[in-house]
Amino acid sequence: MKKIDTKYIVAIIISLIIGASILGYGYMNYKYKKEALEQKIRTAEQAKIQIQNCLDEVKLRATNFSKETKISSFEELNYATDTFQKQKDECFKKYPQQ
Repeated sequence: MKKIDTKYIVAIIISLIIGASILGYGYMNYKYKKEALEQKIRTAEQAKIQIQNCLDEVKLRATNFSKETKISSFEELNYATDTFQKQKDECFKKYPQQ
């Protein structure tokens, strides 16, 4: 049986350590990017839910307003429409989309 030189054994060990380090770094980088993407998706979904809830409240207020109020002129209709449009716009400002 041939004797293996110590320098080759050291080279093999160093190569294994470097390879494992590179593999570990790649895995950690992948894991970090995956978690960041999942967090971004969760945040976007929460924002959509909050916007939808806000818009539902505006719609409910508009429905109640139309049931309770008789609009007798175009100016009153315009005012009501503008008011509810501003409330919708506030929903999108309050919960910005990603």
